Amino acid sequence: MALSLAFVLALLDGSCGAMEFAPSEYQFHKPKNKSIVEARVGYLWSTNEINLRMGDSEFVLPSKRKLYLDGPFLGLQVGTFALTDLAVRAQLWTNIPLQSRANFLFQDISRVTDMQAWDTRAWLLEADLSAIYHLNLGPMPYSAGLMGGYRFYLGQYHSKRVRSRADHFDDNYRIHVPYVGLYYAHTELLKSLVRLELAISPITFTQLDSTKEFSSSGDRIRPTISGSAVFGQWFDSLFEVSKPIGDQAFLGGFLKFTYINTSGSARVDIQDRTTNFSMDLRHLLFSAGLTGTYTF
Repeated sequence: MALSLAFVLALLDGSCGAMEFAPSEYQFHKPKNKSIVEARVGYLWSTNEINLRMGDSEFVLPSKRKLYLDGPFLGLQVGTFALTDLAVRAQLWTNIPLQSRANFLFQDISRVTDMQAWDTRAWLLEADLSAIYHLNLGPMPYSAGLMGGYRFYLGQYHSKRVRSRADHFDDNYRIHVPYVGLYYAHTELLKSLVRLELAISPITFTQLDSTKEFSSSGDRIRPTISGSAVFGQWFDSLFEVSKPIGDQAFLGGFLKFTYINTSGSARVDIQDRTTNFSMDLRHLLFSAGLTGTYTF
């Protein structure tokens, strides 16, 4: 997520040790250093649900799968000023996949719920392009801005059943989110640079492609699932605290939280039969870690 570019760069251009700021440097957003590179490393805790409900046939019945995506989390951001008050940025986040165990819920033809243990290795890629318009608040120790951008998520889950390793699920989903948001930065709170960023969107273009392979009465069954959604709820927040080190760098910590809830429809094709479902995808992602910034 974004740093307050004007404040970060003005802070490093000004009297770094004394934490003093000349109004002209941050009031008019014209620091000497125009660009930043920021790297983040932390840990991600995540819960992800794929829920198929309200099917239109008795042949394929509802299922609910909850997957966990916990592990090391890496991020990279680059940003620069395109105009006096307009900054642009690009970001990437990704996890280092680790194996986790979860229970999947299925129903059989008699609607008896079967809880099965599955091992999942999951990978998530998050990419972001956005612009930030800095509001001119005058010679104040804080800054605010308006954001607009596009977020893309690519998720891949590979799951194997614990009791039968030949049974497996492969899920691939893509989520496209155009969003708007606000950020706030304060330069004199506990002698640190504190930043808060909030973003929201009701649009969550989603595509889900899944394949499953399992045994039934001695036969190998291979159903496919295709799902899509347009609307939902998406919320993202970032909180950062950092201190200047040297003339061109910052070091600090971050907290990041993302909520995604999208609802649409899905089609399951199995043995020349098609069943239509309502589909829900829910993602809760929380990460925390360290951040380092270099300006130039």
